[in-house]
Amino acid sequence: MGDFSGTIDVERLISYGDDLIEVFMNRRDVNNFALSLEGVKMLQSSCEADFSEVKNLLEEYRRKIDECKQRMDDAKSEVIADADIEFLQKELDEEIQKEHLLKEELRIVSDEIDDLEQQRVSIEERRQFVKKLEKDDLRAQIWKQRK
Repeated sequence: MGDFSGTIDVERLISYGDDLIEVFMNRRDVNNFALSLEGVKMLQSSCEADFSEVKNLLEEYRRKIDECKQRMDDAKSEVIADADIEFLQKELDEEIQKEHLLKEELRIVSDEIDDLEQQRVSIEERRQFVKKLEKDDLRAQIWKQRK
């Protein structure tokens, strides 16, 4: 506004005051000033309403953004869960395949054990038969020697 170094130009100040009094004395200027002041108040009210509306919209958009972020996080965790499920399903399939292979090996081993058991029984029967034949031969020899 000016130089505030301690000295005020009194003549300029009086001139400014006179101009201001003249403005307020003129009815038309007062009406214009009142209309301008009323316009400023209306503009301020409108700006405050717009500000409030923008603030509400901004808060709503922030809330929607937060909801979207939450849905994205949920979707990501579901995707991760889906990936885990796929991984676990693959592991399960591999384990089932191993189980089938082990069952097949067990069946083969069981069949071999059955075959070996049959062979053992057959060998035991032959051994007993041979033993009986040897006994019979021994009896026959003893019987021949006694005669």
